[in-house]
Amino acid sequence: MKYFIKLNVTSILYAVMVFVPLELMINVYRISRLTNWEISTVNILTGVTIIFENRSVLSQCLQLEFLSDF
Repeated sequence: MKYFIKLNVTSILYAVMVFVPLELMINVYRISRLTNWEISTVNILTGVTIIFENRSVLSQCLQLEFLSDF
């Protein structure tokens, strides 16, 4: 049962890693309108977020250590 829960937690984390940058890319104009930022600023913020979240080497190492108990 512990393995099942750990596997679901890891799956949720991977889903969030895909969901957040996707939503930022889709809602550029809305974010720009609500925050009164330029579109280029929102695009830079989106790019930084994508780079920050997609450091998958570290996350995969943590996942292997997290799931290796069984």
